[in-house]
Amino acid sequence: MSEQTFKLSNFRREANIEDWPLGSGRTGTAVFTHETKAKRGQRIGRMTPYRGRMSKPKYSTYYDRICLVDGDDGKTHYIGLSHGWLFVSSCNMMHSDFAIQPTDENYDEYRALLLAASEKQEVA
Repeated sequence: MSEQTFKLSNFRREANIEDWPLGSGRTGTAVFTHETKAKRGQRIGRMTPYRGRMSKPKYSTYYDRICLVDGDDGKTHYIGLSHGWLFVSSCNMMHSDFAIQPTDENYDEYRALLLAASEKQEVA
């Protein structure tokens, strides 16, 4: 896991992001949703336009808590809490960017923002 390389802001559960890259030079609106399951936890889903309709959702792994964030690198990421660590990943859901340990300087601030943003909803 790599060291934190950018700051996080705008903690939220859901978003519609315009100009999301779709490949082959095309862009569209990506729709991000938040889901809670009683026995598994929370995860983020992403849908993009595909052949005139929205694609099936692509999901992150389950975390105890999860939400979307903006990085000062100009990209959207998600942050998840699991086993006491905060994991930050790209919203293309292909790799993790970095992990934040409880001893890191931003841990308490990011954990509090994550918990507030991902407040549990009714369980599906």
